[in-house]
Amino acid sequence: MLPRLLALVLAALAALAACAAPAADGSIRVRGDVASPAAWTAQELERRFADDVRVVEHVAKSGERTRLRAVPLRALVDASTPRFDAARKNHALAFAVVLRSRDGYAVAYALEEVAPFRREPELYLAFATADGALDAQAAPARLVHVGGQGGARTPHGIVAVDVVDLAR
Repeated sequence: MLPRLLALVLAALAALAACAAPAADGSIRVRGDVASPAAWTAQELERRFADDVRVVEHVAKSGERTRLRAVPLRALVDASTPRFDAARKNHALAFAVVLRSRDGYAVAYALEEVAPFRREPELYLAFATADGALDAQAAPARLVHVGGQGGARTPHGIVAVDVVDLAR
């Protein structure tokens, strides 16, 4: 457990050191140890993942509730096709997903948290409010932890999603 936690912390620090700059078109980039890196704007997310889009509720520290249009973070990671090595036993367990905000803030999740094996995903990437665009502080995307306490691990202003093979 401790080695895995340490690996996640190191991945998060590496992502923080390589601060993400926002794309000129406001897109969210998915890259790293994936076969198909991609970048999607809010409009492209809405079209590409139309079957996965749902309205979720974000509760701010102040208690204010906001309804947001979002896709499971898992959908973006899956669409980018992580480079799993079939010869390695349980190689997917060695992957982390690092979310990077435009201000350099980075949060790491084990791939199992993003794409749980036997339950519905709880981590959603919100790209718009239920009524329109996200505010400038949250755009281009924010993370929402449905059914849980997100706290510091639910960043806003997300510009990059890095898929990292910690076994390399």
